[in-house]
Amino acid sequence: MAIFAGILILSPFRHFLIKGNVHWTEEGHKYSWHMKLRGKYGTTEFLIRNKYDGEVVKLNKDGYLYDWQDSKMEGNPIMIWNFVQFMKKEFELMGEDVEIYVEAQASLNGREYEYIIDPNVDLATAKMKKFGHNDWILSTTIPLSRQR
Repeated sequence: MAIFAGILILSPFRHFLIKGNVHWTEEGHKYSWHMKLRGKYGTTEFLIRNKYDGEVVKLNKDGYLYDWQDSKMEGNPIMIWNFVQFMKKEFELMGEDVEIYVEAQASLNGREYEYIIDPNVDLATAKMKKFGHNDWILSTTIPLSRQR
């Protein structure tokens, strides 16, 4: 019982062990008593590159996500990564071998938009660390004083 209570008491503080701003990276955000403490908005474009012929096309998300799912995903690198993994499997079912790049920008608490995910990383092959910082998630560099 003490171990269970210890996990419940300590898990909301795990974000202190992960590099980066928890409000920006979302790493360690869930169950950390940080809900509703920030305003975050984003835009996301998915670029699909066929490994066979090198053709690059922009993914139309309309057939895959409802509007509420799309707006929830914008600015959330973990949800974006999960969607990319889903899309990778969809393309594999069609017999396509693809790379998926993401141009995702976000605004945190009224700051200017900036990249939240490295646009040069193929997210279809990027690994997700469950505990720790993922290098494909970029750090915020814009101070709060530079609001839009």
